[in-house]
Amino acid sequence: MLICDRKSECDLVEALEIGCDDYVTSPLDTHELTARIRMVLSRVKRAERIALNSTSDLVIEAGNLMIDILKRHVTVEGRPVELTVTEFNILNMLASHRGRAYTKREILNLLWDYDAEVYEHTINSHINRLRAKIEKDPRSPKHILTVWGVGYRFAGGGA
Repeated sequence: MLICDRKSECDLVEALEIGCDDYVTSPLDTHELTARIRMVLSRVKRAERIALNSTSDLVIEAGNLMIDILKRHVTVEGRPVELTVTEFNILNMLASHRGRAYTKREILNLLWDYDAEVYEHTINSHINRLRAKIEKDPRSPKHILTVWGVGYRFAGGGA
């Protein structure tokens, strides 16, 4: 979560694009902050339910990529990769349904609350950062592919 002194000093879109899950300005309203914290916690619980129900495999292996769903641990070529909660949730959702194309709106609806102020462009930013962390060449991805005019799918290819 990003907290800024005034709206003019912080741009909501920029904050979301750099990986913030939420955005508030100060002075803080404690009721609003509490509600936003509850919203983030509900996202984490929803992601845990998705993880437990999304696949019978507890570990997904795809080329040089290994995803341990229950431990929320990812490695590429045996080296651990640090992912944000959102990046892991997107990767888990896509990898657990290999080959299925998800629209940006579907990803938003599955991972964020419906009333969250999150834009479809935010998904692009998360995918770009995720690719930078797990792909050998993020400009020519082998795992997370763009389905033009639709969204994204997990192919799981690449070595």
